[in-house]
Amino acid sequence: MKILVANRHLKGLGGSETFTYTLICELKKQGHDVEYFTLFKGIASDKIEAMGVPFLKSADYDFAITGQVSTV
Repeated sequence: MKILVANRHLKGLGGSETFTYTLICELKKQGHDVEYFTLFKGIASDKIEAMGVPFLKSADYDFAITGQVSTV
């Protein structure tokens, strides 16, 4: 399944950033094709990209998981 995970900011390593990172790790482990989106990149997004997860390449997803205020 192609999944987009979005979080308003991924600057630091707080609660929502850590949750987003952990969620993406688990989705990849289960074999899903995962991409991410954020308005503010930083430490957490660097760690996500280091896992090989790209920043919003597509516009076609089977499922989107979004959190925090307005992200998309």
